[in-house]
Amino acid sequence: MKNCFVLEVILLYLISHVKMDNNFVFKLKDAPQLYKDFTKRYHRTFQSEYDYNQRYLNFIQTLRYINSINAQTFTQQKVLPNQFADYSDDERRDYLRKTAKRIDPELRMILRMNEDPEIS
Repeated sequence: MKNCFVLEVILLYLISHVKMDNNFVFKLKDAPQLYKDFTKRYHRTFQSEYDYNQRYLNFIQTLRYINSINAQTFTQQKVLPNQFADYSDDERRDYLRKTAKRIDPELRMILRMNEDPEIS
């Protein structure tokens, strides 16, 4: 019950403070401010301007992916950015591999299927 309340509070905060339309589709013109808010929320630090720019581009790519999911009308599920929103695909994959023991077998199979085949 307590977890539901906390989740509701977080969702209400996001709905009131994050710039998106009624369908939870993020406006990419607001990406600089969204990323600034993201870096504050998740206490991100950067080693260089290059690192910042790469992570910002990853974040924008994630927003596009989120928008594509949230724009679908046949589902009521909506997706929001989480602490991994500025990770590259490789970083996400590495993170999932490290935590593979805690992942259900079906997801582990999907991860293996997405790997590039070895060329002999």
